[in-house]
Amino acid sequence: MALILNIESSGKLCSVSLAERGLTLSFRESVVDHSHSSVLVPSIDGVLKEAGKKITELDAVAVSDGPGSYTGLRIGSSTAKGICNALHIPLIAISTLQSLAYALKKKYPERDHFVCIGDSRKDEIYLAVYDSELKEVMAPRPVNVDDIEEKNFAWKNAVRNAAAEEKLFVRNKFGNIAADKIVRISALNMNMLSFIKFKSKDYKNLIYYEPLYLKHVYVKHGKKMPTIN
Repeated sequence: MALILNIESSGKLCSVSLAERGLTLSFRESVVDHSHSSVLVPSIDGVLKEAGKKITELDAVAVSDGPGSYTGLRIGSSTAKGICNALHIPLIAISTLQSLAYALKKKYPERDHFVCIGDSRKDEIYLAVYDSELKEVMAPRPVNVDDIEEKNFAWKNAVRNAAAEEKLFVRNKFGNIAADKIVRISALNMNMLSFIKFKSKDYKNLIYYEPLYLKHVYVKHGKKMPTIN
């Protein structure tokens, strides 16, 4: 049957989709204000109820592999592994930026390259490039916006998503590449990719799997508390 729960928690939009053989049955998306954990479990319950399915009917769980928010990816992967372990079903990992490329390719099948961008903190973005067969031309990596030089990113017949547009626009970056303002990172982009991986049994080890964090966790330290003698 291939009933797969897809979890996307790499950014400020947390989304969950339930798909059968790659086709969407139900979908939930929430803006994350504080923690992905506050919206993820209710979203999972919601898509199951909307589709009239029980969690025990799942054949697999797919999780966004990153790059993205350290906390979001950790919560998403922990939740996915917990469900898989409890139900004895496989875990599937889908590259966050490759799933974005899939969505761009579906919308622009005539394009040769897909420049996929994820927002990061401060003046950085996550960047990856895929060809028309969704193969990596540039593997996902963190890039400082000020270091981007157009001559080094001159991919033929390319289109990009519009994430981190404020950072890029202010510094006049990627202005030579057509931008799509609709396609964004979403669990919906994972549906067919997770089904393909399910059919080929491309699963992750529940014990050793970790998302593609790329960067260490960022901890904002508050003021030092006074010592009480």
